[in-house]
Amino acid sequence: MKSSFLSAWLLVAALGCTSVAFAQEAASEGAAAAIPEAVTAVEAIEEAAKANADAVAATEEAAAAAQQAAEAAEEATVATGEAAVAVTVAEEAGAVIEDADAINWNGSWRSIWRGGQALLILEQSGSTITGTYQPGDATLSGSIEGVVAKGTWEQPGSTGEFEFALAPDGQSFVGRSGNGEYWNGERLDEERAAAAGFGSDTPRAALISLLSAANAAADGDSFAELSIRRYLAFPDGEEDLRNRNARVTQFLRLLNLSTFRALSAPDAGEAGLASFDVGPAGTEWTFPIAFIEAGADNWQLVVPPLQVLDTWNTEALTALEVEDFDALAEARRYGPRQTARAFTRGTATWEDGGAELALSMLDLSEIPENLQSTDGPLAAEYIRQIIDRVGYSIWQEVPDDPNQRQPYIVYEHALGAIAIDRYPQEDGTVHWLFTADSLAAAPEIYDAMQNLALADGVVASEPLTNAFKLRSQLKEISPRLLRRPFLLENWQWIAIAGTLLLTVALSWVIVWLGRILTTAMLRVGKARPEMRASMASAFGWPARMFVAGGILTVLLREIGLRQDVSAVGNSFALLLMLLGGTFFLYRLVQTATMALAHPAAKSLTKFDDIAVELGGGLAKIAVLVGGVVLAADVLGLPYEGVIAGLGVGGLALAIASKDAVSNFIGAGILMSDRSFKRGDLIEGGGLKGVVEEVGMRSTRLRTMDGNVVVVPNVKLADDNLHNWGKPKIAGVDLNIAISIASDTPRAKVDEFVEGLQAAFARQTNARPGARAALDEIGPASLVIKLGGSFDAGTDTTAVKHQLLGDVVDLARGLGVDFAVPTSRVHYVEPAMAMSFANRTKTPAAAQ
Repeated sequence: MKSSFLSAWLLVAALGCTSVAFAQEAASEGAAAAIPEAVTAVEAIEEAAKANADAVAATEEAAAAAQQAAEAAEEATVATGEAAVAVTVAEEAGAVIEDADAINWNGSWRSIWRGGQALLILEQSGSTITGTYQPGDATLSGSIEGVVAKGTWEQPGSTGEFEFALAPDGQSFVGRSGNGEYWNGERLDEERAAAAGFGSDTPRAALISLLSAANAAADGDSFAELSIRRYLAFPDGEEDLRNRNARVTQFLRLLNLSTFRALSAPDAGEAGLASFDVGPAGTEWTFPIAFIEAGADNWQLVVPPLQVLDTWNTEALTALEVEDFDALAEARRYGPRQTARAFTRGTATWEDGGAELALSMLDLSEIPENLQSTDGPLAAEYIRQIIDRVGYSIWQEVPDDPNQRQPYIVYEHALGAIAIDRYPQEDGTVHWLFTADSLAAAPEIYDAMQNLALADGVVASEPLTNAFKLRSQLKEISPRLLRRPFLLENWQWIAIAGTLLLTVALSWVIVWLGRILTTAMLRVGKARPEMRASMASAFGWPARMFVAGGILTVLLREIGLRQDVSAVGNSFALLLMLLGGTFFLYRLVQTATMALAHPAAKSLTKFDDIAVELGGGLAKIAVLVGGVVLAADVLGLPYEGVIAGLGVGGLALAIASKDAVSNFIGAGILMSDRSFKRGDLIEGGGLKGVVEEVGMRSTRLRTMDGNVVVVPNVKLADDNLHNWGKPKIAGVDLNIAISIASDTPRAKVDEFVEGLQAAFARQTNARPGARAALDEIGPASLVIKLGGSFDAGTDTTAVKHQLLGDVVDLARGLGVDFAVPTSRVHYVEPAMAMSFANRTKTPAAAQ
């Protein structure tokens, strides 16, 4: 019993322990699984807390922004109220203003007075105005009433009053000082004022800023001129303004005649001082530039006293071997620095006449003359873009020695170099220009560096050419258009394809319109069909080629092709236009000759056949020769050589065709002497006849017997020429002998004679006075002579044919028979013939 109970108890205990073990294991596994979830929950709590903190911060920032906005709105309201008050005060005072914004004194001003100027910086606060101006280390303060500011100015050693009045647009003011002198000012661009200079936190920066301002001032930048004084120091306490100005002028002149690397200037100093030696190129002489630290991160260049500057000036002139600075300026009129400076000045004022100056600094000899007007500006654009990316130009870094033998390298790249080299002139001077090789290499160099931003201090400016303007716009659309797969960029290939299509379409349309207009005008003018046909042929392929070449020439120049491609493309376009234009003019001359030849054929005095024919021929030759000469010019061949070649060729042709040339010259002589005209009866060259036509080689005459004879002009020009003018009675005589039967009755003969006279009179161009009469009685016929005259130039062959036909009809109508010659042959026996012969012999013969 006990044993069973114990067994049962043990079994229950075992089962309990097992259950506990399983429960503990399950609890451990659950706990292990819950740990990552707990970590995740903690992280979520932390992120929530952080987000809440961010939200709180954002709320605070929003509240602060709202507060600032409210304050700004309140300030704007106050400013608006003050502006309204200022406007009211100004209007009550009778001032003229454009709007409330015009009443604003804040900013930088260029102030001017008699004999001086200064950079004036004003600050307006309500109705109070304060400010400073340099040079002079002066301050001013005062009050504002409407558009008028009044107060006092003060500088070391002097003080006075001022009164300024704003202009209606607020961009300038006029005023006077207490002594009655005028004191005016103009507002300066704030962005320009903020970007001016390179700072002055180091001696080097101060030097670069001073040189930049001085160079810009020399080019006419008034703001830069005012900025110069902020980089200069007068530690000796010089207070006389005139002396200060004289010292600054001489100091800047010494800096300008020197050549040095600005980056070689010290980047720091010791005990607030620094020094840097510089001097003119081509000499060993130098002078020291002293720097002084005028304040924290504010270095200035020390302007030496006048005595020191005078000594340096003398030493500089001695080293340069010139008598004075005027002689120095003339001696260094040409040099790398002058060229670079003139080019930059020209590109900066491109639209205001600077283009000619900039282009004169480039060697354009390798560009065909007819392309220089377009490829020249494009080359200048490439050079400028490269220089602007290389670095800010400090002219004192570029040598100005005209005797320098080596070219000055502006920029060197694996694809080439931008260089300025010597170009000796016929007058003995030496000019310095950007080389032709530089212009040729510039496009590829720019292509390699176009992703480089403009150098510090360089202000972006408008492109010089339409091609670069278009390129800038396309770059914003898709940079892929600027890729250069072969020779040209993608957009240029697309532009060329579009140009060709547009050229074909426009040329057809323009020529079609021109043909319609010309044809209509010719029809209104009742031009002959052959003239209309000639003009229609002129408006065929010649006109289309001319128009297509002109369109191509204009459009290709706007694409900005590189020099080698531009030369080929533009030469092709010009030759196309030239070829079409030459043959178009040739057809026009041909049409004009036709137009003049027609009235010349009707008139005997007003128009001259010789002049029309010879003039037309000469005009055609002139058109062809002109076309050849212009084509040579397009291809870059010297036209003098082409003309000489034409002369030699013409001489050879003249020798080979001496007779033709002689006849041509003879035609010219006949035209100049005006020996005769169409319709004149002339005798010369062994012939006599009426002039029917005069050509460049020969003259056609109709002789008195009606035959046409072609006489070389040289024979008429060389022979004694008799001109009877237009014949009044003389004409073409025609005499015909008509034989009728001898047995024709008298009445029939008389009637037939009268009919012959009438028949002659009816003929075309017959003149009055026809004659017909019985002239001879023959063995078996009656001979009647018929004669008369026709107008000069009448074709006697045709007239004779018509007249004889009328005679035949007349004879048949009257029953008159023409005489027919007959012969009777008698046969005689031989014996009878001998007897007859003996009977006819004379006695002497019979013996």
